[in-house]
Amino acid sequence: MKYRFLLPIIFIIGLGLQSCSSDPEPQDQYENYIRDGWSAFKSKNIPLAINKFNQAKGIYSNRGASYLGMGWCYMVIDSLNDAVGEFSDAENYGELTADLYAGWAVGLNALKRFDESNLRIAQVFQRDTGWVFEYDIRYTTNDLNVLSAENYFLLGDFYKSLDQIRLLNPSFNTDLSKPEGLMLLAAEIEKYKRTLFVGKRK
Repeated sequence: MKYRFLLPIIFIIGLGLQSCSSDPEPQDQYENYIRDGWSAFKSKNIPLAINKFNQAKGIYSNRGASYLGMGWCYMVIDSLNDAVGEFSDAENYGELTADLYAGWAVGLNALKRFDESNLRIAQVFQRDTGWVFEYDIRYTTNDLNVLSAENYFLLGDFYKSLDQIRLLNPSFNTDLSKPEGLMLLAAEIEKYKRTLFVGKRK
């Protein structure tokens, strides 16, 4: 009987422990925020996606998945410098995926950093030669090929540019020693940029 006064205290402690145990673990919270961020991205609700990826960062600031998501969000709304910064952080935190390097390549091309864009495209193909972006399947390796062709063309490496276009259209050829040949190649690049999703991001 002398211990009866302890029973309410034990009951309260038990309720507290039960409440704490029902809270998601940090790892689960992080994964939920990443999943919800990509779900919002697929639904084109970019403000919500950014919010979710930021919440994930608040749990683990040294993991790359949230930075990858942020990079793609910023890239599709043309906050290109922010996107490139997020992709760089994602790489620094170990998110070395084809999705990372593909988004990075698109952003760098738009910023006219053509050499760097081609480097990132090469890193995509090292990981997945048939890459398709899981969260927006309109982005594929074909987009990266035409970006690479454009990069090489604007860098003055016309033969490598032609090689990239011929991955899309093997029957295409032109005399690159003549101005009209270069014009035909430029027109072919523009044709694909109009056709493929990368040329219609906005």
